[in-house]
Amino acid sequence: MNLEQILHQRWADAPELETLLPAERVSTGHGFGRGLPYASLSREKTRPLVATNDGALLEEVTLRIDLWHERFDDARAVARQVVRTFDHTTFPLEGSDRVLRMRRTEETMIQNGESVWHVAMKFTLHVYTNQEN
Repeated sequence: MNLEQILHQRWADAPELETLLPAERVSTGHGFGRGLPYASLSREKTRPLVATNDGALLEEVTLRIDLWHERFDDARAVARQVVRTFDHTTFPLEGSDRVLRMRRTEETMIQNGESVWHVAMKFTLHVYTNQEN
């Protein structure tokens, strides 16, 4: 599984978050197209930080989580739970690969039109991968 798929699975495995916005309403990539509310997880950029001769790599990944909801209070509740679930976490990926740190770096909330609230959150992840896995 790739990073986005693992994050999607972690969303599904978080009962409080799953109650507020089920993982089936979360896409990896852009767009959803099946009505409100929904969210998307997308990678904005990946930047190598350190590469070693033995194939290990430390990368900085910028991940964006966009959330659309028709109610302000509900959008804010989901956003708060996203932060509780993902901010300042570490978790395994495949093999010996792992996210060493995931932290929220930015968040905005605006009203699009008269009835849709859009929350945009950015997270910075430090991801360790061993190319020999």
